[in-house]
Amino acid sequence: MVRRAFLFFAAAAVAATLSACAPPEPPTITVKEGKITSIDLQGMRVLVRVEATNKNKFDLTISSFEGKLKLDGKDMGNVSLVSPVKLATGDKTPLDVPLALTWNDVGGIAQLAAAGRDLPYDLDGIAAVGGEKLSVKVPFKVKGTVPKAELVKTVQRSIPGLPFMLPK
Repeated sequence: MVRRAFLFFAAAAVAATLSACAPPEPPTITVKEGKITSIDLQGMRVLVRVEATNKNKFDLTISSFEGKLKLDGKDMGNVSLVSPVKLATGDKTPLDVPLALTWNDVGGIAQLAAAGRDLPYDLDGIAAVGGEKLSVKVPFKVKGTVPKAELVKTVQRSIPGLPFMLPK
């Protein structure tokens, strides 16, 4: 009887150990929207709202993001993460991810802003997400449209006294 009880407890201990050592799961990150927060002659800042799921029992951090932005089909520049973002344990956590872009061609953005229409964008990149027990690269691909009114308002607020007239 003692032996049977020992075997039961030993089996339970092994099962508990194996379940505790389950491999970590990569997070899922879904981009919901992006908003231009500022534009200047060096680049622009964008706040990207994502919905992230981290099913692990430990927090993760989005430590870097490297990507390229195309605006109206034109390569506008390289995008990077402004500061790391903590991804806590849980389901469907909304996060704001601050990104910065350095212009390839500052004249190109002026021409696009003066176009007087909504502009389609494509953002492709890879985010590094990790913690003590997990490190993964998560690809991002986002398509959308920057409304003309938002672009004009942000450009006028960020670069006062532009040498060209923006359409209203």
